[in-house]
Amino acid sequence: MKSINAITAVLLAAVASPSLLATPGVTPISTSASGSYIGKSFPTSDPTTSMKSDERTVPGSFGGGASAERGAVGDNRFTVAYTYSDKYFVPSGPVDYIQLKGSARALSESTTLTSPIQATATSFADAYFTVTEPVTFRFTGSISTDQITAAGPGWLTSIVGVRFYVSPGELWIAGSLSDPLPGSRFFEESGVLAPGQYTFETYASVAAITTGPSSSYQAGVSYDIKLEFTAIPAPGALPILGLPGLLATRRRR
Repeated sequence: MKSINAITAVLLAAVASPSLLATPGVTPISTSASGSYIGKSFPTSDPTTSMKSDERTVPGSFGGGASAERGAVGDNRFTVAYTYSDKYFVPSGPVDYIQLKGSARALSESTTLTSPIQATATSFADAYFTVTEPVTFRFTGSISTDQITAAGPGWLTSIVGVRFYVSPGELWIAGSLSDPLPGSRFFEESGVLAPGQYTFETYASVAAITTGPSSSYQAGVSYDIKLEFTAIPAPGALPILGLPGLLATRRRR
């Protein structure tokens, strides 16, 4: 019995050794995110504007957003808003991830004005990283367009999308919604990342403009995408992981 316990202790120590289990070879370079909006009722000379930007070169997370509204419901008015967040966690265990999430929303509504009312909003987020040894990845999430209104004189445009590629431009995964119609696109991809430098970015933009009375235009676009990394076990690690369980079974007999 003592010999079995001793062997078990040695094997457990070997399993915990960093030399036997490969860790994900992912090194962060930087992440950044930004958002902006413009709301303006012509002939008003001073537009309502906002612009925010964040950048990080170490693991962590940050986020931001802003909104503005001018005018009463059912009157000449605009509403603009954006959000963004960027989470970057360097692999420190079997799984870690990067998550990009944000939205942009704009509404322009006119009851009596013959001059334009402008509402635009944007949201962007990106992450850059280097893979130094092969790792598996899982790419999941969605992009969406919703709350669509288009009536009267004016126009509406929107786009939301995601790109994941090897620098300087070998595209791995991409998708977008570029029509101002309600809808969503979902992503579920996986594979192995070879050593190299990678870019992961998301973008969203919407513009709603009324150009005459009795008109209303609005849309919202959003993205929420997660890129997970998983360690690839080093050769010989998995058989060792199974041995303590076999020894425990033998002791119970």
